[in-house]
This record gives sequence, C-alpha cells and structure tokens, in this order.
Amino acid sequence: MRLKVPKVDGRTDVLDLDTGRSVGFVLGRQGTIDGTVNRPPCPSWHISLFDGKYAASFQRHDECRAFAKGVEAVLSHMVSTGDHRSSEQKPTSSPAA
Repeated sequence: MRLKVPKVDGRTDVLDLDTGRSVGFVLGRQGTIDGTVNRPPCPSWHISLFDGKYAASFQRHDECRAFAKGVEAVLSHMVSTGDHRSSEQKPTSSPAA
C-alpha cells in the first residue's frame, strides 16, 4: 500500500497507488473562518481514510501527508506475512523441565 495525498485547495481523493482505488479524501481550506487576525489558527486541513476509520485535522498539508504515511506503515505492518516477521525474530527456546 502506497498512499498519495495530493495538495489542492478544496477536496480531493487520497489514492492507493498499488490498486488505483480511492481510500479517502483530504480537504483544505484557505484563511480564517471569520477573518479575525488575532485568533488562534483553526485546523485548515482535514484527512479521512478508510470511511473515516482514520481521520484527523491539521494546520498544514505536510502534517496530513505524515498522518497518511503513519496509517500506511501501520496497515502494511498488520498485513505483513508471518514468514517475513519470523525471519527477523528468532524464537527463543525454553529450557527443558
């Protein structure tokens, strides 16, 4: 799984580059809600992946991209084969009782 999070104003799909399917969306908006300069900034980017199972809001687009990469890493680890993990971790033997 390789997720592509394009940077655009408005809403766009997040694609899985391996399957070509949309797995969610990213929504970006410009400026402040009411134009007040002295207010703390509100999150201007929202990302939702896999029907909202993984969703978050951020100040910057690169934070959305990092979130998607984290989700990608976790899901890839969860579906990795047992053979791959067993070659990395040698089982320890228990002393005979």
